[in-house]
Amino acid sequence: MDALETRHVVKELDLKETQRKEEQEMAERNATALKHVTKRLSFLGDTATYEDRKRLSEEQETMNELKRKHVSDLNTFYRANARQRLDLERKQQTALDNVHPQFQAKFLSRAAPRYPRLKQDKTDLNVFLHQRRNRLLARWYNQLQKFKAETPSLSGIDAALPLNLLILPSEFMAY
Repeated sequence: MDALETRHVVKELDLKETQRKEEQEMAERNATALKHVTKRLSFLGDTATYEDRKRLSEEQETMNELKRKHVSDLNTFYRANARQRLDLERKQQTALDNVHPQFQAKFLSRAAPRYPRLKQDKTDLNVFLHQRRNRLLARWYNQLQKFKAETPSLSGIDAALPLNLLILPSEFMAY
């Protein structure tokens, strides 16, 4: 889809650049013709004929008409381009909307059998973490009691937590 959009944008930019060059060439030709007619009229001065003045006004009208036509063509091009872009976006969104439920169903069909195992693993992990925390607290408390027994001057130090209120599991008493 992205490659398609990229190609579409490159084509748009190329067409836009081509139209800009054509417009510039046409404007240069018309400006040159208008400049020559104006210069000729300035040389002629009062002796300029009605035909010469008529030709100048025709050249000016032609330039104005070409400008209006070019603006109209550009607006038409922009509208068509915007319409194509919106159509492409709608097609892509429709394709994405059609594909998403398929992927969702495939994911759920693969993941659903694993949910009970994941739930059991989560429960086991929570139990393990709780036991590990209690074990670490028991070790810390035992080391504090040992340190206090070895150093009588520090016997007044209390634990940061009321560890004597903890109910330690029986398996920790071995440590």
